[in-house]
Amino acid sequence: MNRLKRKLIANLQNYLRERQSFIASIPTMDPIWTAPLSLTGYIIKPILGVLNNEGEEVDDNGKCPFLFLLFDNIVRSENIRACAIKFLVKIFSRTGKREYKYYFDIDEGQIQYKVESNNTSEQEFKAAIYLGTSGCHAFYSLVENTLRNIARHSSKKALEKVQEYSKKFTNQNEIFNSGKPILITIEFHYDDNENEEFKEDFIKVKIYDNMGEWKKKNNGIWVLEEKENGKTKHLNVKKNYEKTI
Repeated sequence: MNRLKRKLIANLQNYLRERQSFIASIPTMDPIWTAPLSLTGYIIKPILGVLNNEGEEVDDNGKCPFLFLLFDNIVRSENIRACAIKFLVKIFSRTGKREYKYYFDIDEGQIQYKVESNNTSEQEFKAAIYLGTSGCHAFYSLVENTLRNIARHSSKKALEKVQEYSKKFTNQNEIFNSGKPILITIEFHYDDNENEEFKEDFIKVKIYDNMGEWKKKNNGIWVLEEKENGKTKHLNVKKNYEKTI
């Protein structure tokens, strides 16, 4: 077993151990203390950070993410592998918007895991996390459930597009442009103007994907359009989140 495989197994074991620690702490501890953790360094990096072929941590392009084994298996039942999952992290603040893209690509016949960022500032964004690094699993569980819900609730047609995209990496064909990847977007809002009263104490977080076909119609009502047997079905969700069919 090479160094990269050993590192990936160790990373997954550490992740699962932290998850069990988090689960055990919920009924047994009072989460009254927090730890200030960097968003990119201590929350995003432990799952999406980059490893090279030797299992060493690098800053930009490499072989795979830290938790490759998790992402390569979490929706594998739908024939979707880690290479077909992209992440886009956005940080909104008074000083502007920063974006970080994490994705697989093929360069000269070789699969690479890449990180792109528009961040040219050294400013560090922190969040006070209850129970420290163990508490990060409250956030990680949302990311995992987003992926599981994609496999469980997305239309067959949408999943087939992702499966087609996966073939690009199975065949290692960079010209193969069919299908589309899953895109998980994670937003951290330090500039939450909608909740002015609380924006100094809380960070608004949004997690969403690109698999639905939701559109805004009729004065802000969200409408899901899906075609079945040639007919379009509509599921309306009103502003107050009451659902009507």
